[in-house]
Amino acid sequence: MLFRSSPRHATVEIKRGILNTIKLVRDAGRTGILSHHSYHGEYLRENYSNADNAMYQIKYYLGLFSLLPSRILELLGHECYKGDSFSQAKSLFSSAAWRFIENISNIRENWEKHEEHPYIGNKVPRWLQQQLGLDYFLTPNIFLDEVEKICMGIE
Repeated sequence: MLFRSSPRHATVEIKRGILNTIKLVRDAGRTGILSHHSYHGEYLRENYSNADNAMYQIKYYLGLFSLLPSRILELLGHECYKGDSFSQAKSLFSSAAWRFIENISNIRENWEKHEEHPYIGNKVPRWLQQQLGLDYFLTPNIFLDEVEKICMGIE
């Protein structure tokens, strides 16, 4: 999918969507629950406290971050294929902020090495837990701070 420069009203909507994502993640960090995309009535909780029923939810959570680089580039008026967005957006962020994005990218790249397709069940695999680490609601705060700073610089 190619993201193109947007008219002003679309830019406002893109910014609003990005800021809503930031709020969702920060609320999860504060409450310990990502109150979005439940699976059989269960939301993603902090520190794998519901790892036996959270893969669908964690996939959604990580997907939020996978889209942010392309959304930021779109907000800045740069045309970009989603697949190229990581390499193009990386220079906009500090290495400390980008570390979280690299980690979730590595999880996606290594999925086939660890799991069969289609994945059966909703249990979060142990290797993913180890690679993502604990405090996954708080770990991306540096990245979110920098995303928010970019957004606030756009009228």
